[in-house]
Amino acid sequence: MTRWRWWLVAGLLALVAGQAAAAPPLRRWYTLRTACCDLTYHDGLEGDAPRWARAIQESHEAVTRFLGYAPGERTQFLLTDDTDSSNGSATPVPYNQVRLFARAPGSMSDLSDHDDWARALVVHEYTHIVHTDLIRGVPSLFNWVFGKTWPPNMLQPRWFIEGLAVFVETRMTTGGRARSSLFDMYLRTAALDGRLWDLDVLSSGGRAFPGGNGAYLYGGHFLTWIADHYGADVLRKVSHRYGGQALPYALSTALEEHTQGRGYRELYDAWRLDLTREALAVQARVEGEGRTPERRLTGLGQSVFYPRRLRDGALVFYGAPPDNSAGLYVARPRRGQAPEVVRLTEVQSVQGLSPTPDGRAVVFAQPELYATTYSYADLFRADLATGDVTRITAGARVRDPDVHPDGRTAIAVENRTGRSRLVLVDLATGAVRPVFGFPEVAEIHSPRFNARGDAVVFTAWRPGGFRDVYLLHPGAAEPRALTHDRAMDLHPAFNAAGDAVYFSSDRTGVYDIYRHDLRTGAQTRATRVVTGAFMPLPLEEEHALIYVGFGADAYDLAATPLFPAQLPPADPPPTRPAAAPLPAVATWGPEPYTPWETLWPRYWRPVIRVDSLFGLTLGATVSGEDLVGYHAYEADARVAIPSGDYAWSLAYRWTRLPLPVLLSASGALARTPSSALGNFVRGQLVEDVVRAEAGVSLPLFRYRVAHDVSVAYGMALRHRRTEPVLRPDGPAPRLPEQGPGGYLSLGYAYASTRAFRDSVSAERGRRVAVRARVGHPLLINREETLELDAEYREYLEVPLLARHVWHLAVFGGVARGAPWARRAYFLGGPPSFAFPAFAGAWLRGYPQYVLVGDGYLLVTAEWRFPLLELQQGFWTVPLFLDRVRGLVFLDQGLVFHDLPRLSQLRRGVGAELLLDVDAFYVVPVTLRLGVARGLDAGGVDLQAYGALGLGG
Repeated sequence: MTRWRWWLVAGLLALVAGQAAAAPPLRRWYTLRTACCDLTYHDGLEGDAPRWARAIQESHEAVTRFLGYAPGERTQFLLTDDTDSSNGSATPVPYNQVRLFARAPGSMSDLSDHDDWARALVVHEYTHIVHTDLIRGVPSLFNWVFGKTWPPNMLQPRWFIEGLAVFVETRMTTGGRARSSLFDMYLRTAALDGRLWDLDVLSSGGRAFPGGNGAYLYGGHFLTWIADHYGADVLRKVSHRYGGQALPYALSTALEEHTQGRGYRELYDAWRLDLTREALAVQARVEGEGRTPERRLTGLGQSVFYPRRLRDGALVFYGAPPDNSAGLYVARPRRGQAPEVVRLTEVQSVQGLSPTPDGRAVVFAQPELYATTYSYADLFRADLATGDVTRITAGARVRDPDVHPDGRTAIAVENRTGRSRLVLVDLATGAVRPVFGFPEVAEIHSPRFNARGDAVVFTAWRPGGFRDVYLLHPGAAEPRALTHDRAMDLHPAFNAAGDAVYFSSDRTGVYDIYRHDLRTGAQTRATRVVTGAFMPLPLEEEHALIYVGFGADAYDLAATPLFPAQLPPADPPPTRPAAAPLPAVATWGPEPYTPWETLWPRYWRPVIRVDSLFGLTLGATVSGEDLVGYHAYEADARVAIPSGDYAWSLAYRWTRLPLPVLLSASGALARTPSSALGNFVRGQLVEDVVRAEAGVSLPLFRYRVAHDVSVAYGMALRHRRTEPVLRPDGPAPRLPEQGPGGYLSLGYAYASTRAFRDSVSAERGRRVAVRARVGHPLLINREETLELDAEYREYLEVPLLARHVWHLAVFGGVARGAPWARRAYFLGGPPSFAFPAFAGAWLRGYPQYVLVGDGYLLVTAEWRFPLLELQQGFWTVPLFLDRVRGLVFLDQGLVFHDLPRLSQLRRGVGAELLLDVDAFYVVPVTLRLGVARGLDAGGVDLQAYGALGLGG
């Protein structure tokens, strides 16, 4: 092998080895069993696992009693603490499994109104299991044949599936999103602005705020309204009826017999009318009590949080607008005009920020990859002059920073397994020192220093569902509670004098800003708004209060006059009762986790594919993965009719090492045209080819950037099925050797693309992929070969045209060595119609696979643009017309044997229409129709083609 090839191999291996050294040690997993379910968790969660087990058994008893059904199999729960996100997921396919994140939600999360995070998350996810595992009648028979692949209740709209779980989580706890003031605010604001979603938009998912959260928001409140008017039994009866319904999507037939013949469309309209009346009543009440005048300072929308004042009077804050990248923004005041808002730097999912006292930087927290596995919040510093970002901590799991007035340290919240505590972070070294933590399970948020740095105010959730404001002085054994009630008290902040604390509270059902006088203990009300007010920034010396307000475009900054001496008394706290503790339950274990209980295959699925190249292809596939993910496998087999061409594949992934190990094997009937063999033979060379490969892959993620490095060794076995017909006038050919041929494959991929809510495709960034495959006698290969393939895509915004995008792509490949021992390259147009949609590099305007050679180069330039926003559905019919997009293109490509020549260039031009449709409520489908014309030799005057596939 020539020297440069060895450098290529050595370089990629060194990169993988260097990253692997940072991988975390292997974890140990344990399983704790209750009467109904199994809870698997990793080391570090031993102290918290019994609490989650109690929540699981309690939820099982409550949910099965409400729905009148208990699953016939044990549900597998997986509890992890690998991320500082708060979420969970559940699926009954192919077996009942629930995944739980131990980290409790932040104060502005839609999940924040809970009486216990374990109880709230488990009851929601277990409702999904009981609801979707309810299978009867014909679907039950189908699943007996194929395995559990048809749960009818999963074929309902997401608003019913998630809405039912929201209803149950609220009914079975003293918290829940159906009583959340945040959720009430979202709906109230939409109702007052005339922006409540129509039922067809809800059924297939809207792009406007709150986006994917709409299923929970609208579904939870709508089903609660149905239960209030017709009884909660209706929801159980509908679930039982639909669970045995062989005809999917006939939604109202399962409902109307319990609602006096009223279907979802009629009920939804009635609910929206009631909701609008309630919103108008709230507005009238607030207006009658004296609505606070407010002035909007920003117009970004969606998410605008954590406003802080800079020394020059400007505001710095985090913004995540729907049409641009999330980042740190600065709003500079202008006399008589709205502030000038500019983005300082691009960041992600900020969890608190604080400017430094010298006015030179902002310290903020955001999640970042740690040790190639964990997604933890860490502290970063952004330079206010340049926007440059540097990292302060690594893997510290700290958030909500507030810089001490001396500028050397910051108070922050450290996430720990199942709880949190206050810590001090050295901003020079990143060292973390504990300050305070409650002895029981508690969630701490939003600490803030006073101006002298000798007191800290913060909020905390504590057992019983209390989320209150606390004051802590250094050296004190316990903080002093400034509030103690079932209201959601959030985001405390000192005034400049340090004698008062402002905070946000929903004690009236509407979030407003309140003031607590530290000298007298008196509480007064600083705002009276219709929607909501959060994250106060009091400027008493300027008689102004800046806060995060909510409006038609979601969150933005607002300001209102502030005269503390004139503020009215605070409203009384709510009367919601304290939550009961989780009950004691019998458990067995823990015992070491074994993957074999969940690894065995549970289903098989038929495969049907139709395209213009192979015609009808039939096959079957099966796959499996254990709960933790130690092992995963997939197997499939396919045969084309009537040609008899076949293919099969086996794939296996093992993750018990720092680098995932990938094993695969495949076989196929391969047809090589004579042109790829140097025109020595007529017709095709037909072979049976079997390949086996073993390798490692390492995905690496940074903020909005992904890298993936892979290394694999493979072996190919060839068996000639038919002897080729030789040309009598040609030299004796050297045909592909039969038997084994080994190769080393190395790959690298990079992606940094950006897309936003209404984007027609990625709008910014690039994708790069490079793959090399080397054959050599040292690798048990008879021939020395090299194959190089590369792909580069660039996405650029078209100036002055919103949502218009330039897509520039370069594809290329070259193969060297004996032609019978390595691949040939084909280039041409797409198939006339493909389902699923075609992918890859196509020279549109030319016949399919018309060009063949040892190398190819293809350059594509596309102008992509929006054409028509449809946003039209048909109530609960599982078909929603989203939008129409268009593109025009120029393709330029050539195929060569030795060196590329300009004379070989072929050009094609054309245009495409893309219709985006949401099918079956959750499946994005794109119908792609195109026309192309080849401008050079061999081109087609008018080539029409189409494809139907998943999004794109």
